[in-house]
Amino acid sequence: MKTALYVTIVLLVTIGLFSYANQMIPLNATVIETTNPTTMEFIDYNGSKYGFHVQYPANWNITEDQSGVWFVSPVDSTGNIRIERQLAYNQSLSDLVAVQLIQAKESYKDLKVLSSNLTSLDGNPANRTDYQSKIEEPKFMGVDVFDFTAIQISTIKNNNFYTFTYFSNPENYHIFLPIAQKMISTLRLQ
Repeated sequence: MKTALYVTIVLLVTIGLFSYANQMIPLNATVIETTNPTTMEFIDYNGSKYGFHVQYPANWNITEDQSGVWFVSPVDSTGNIRIERQLAYNQSLSDLVAVQLIQAKESYKDLKVLSSNLTSLDGNPANRTDYQSKIEEPKFMGVDVFDFTAIQISTIKNNNFYTFTYFSNPENYHIFLPIAQKMISTLRLQ
């Protein structure tokens, strides 16, 4: 009787552990539940107070501030898009992009420009800079350092300097890149 009880307990524990193990996700796995941006629902954002309109994923979070808008992925905030407008003060695009680069070098650790090319944004001459860097976030006992990869596209229209920035950690960069590309293609500057 004791043997049968012992075998039953061992069998139940084994079945329970096997079922639990099949549901576990490895610690180093990145779980991202996202859909293809061509089938994802995009909705209009009326940023007339910032001088632009754009379509963005309906499930993304939006935060507005004085000069622009953050569009943030609901998946651990790993995909971030920033669209902002500042006065150009009659400066050239190349001068303003040079200032952006200086500010980025002062703000981010180990900034590495991967490429910087002329392009267009909503039919306007623009500059696209791709870069990698690190962000340091202070914490209670030290600093956390996060790698990120970014695209920054800047243009001038009607003496306004518009900047579209997409950044993400390297692991998720290509996952959210199609969303950033679709947002760029729908961006309309006023």
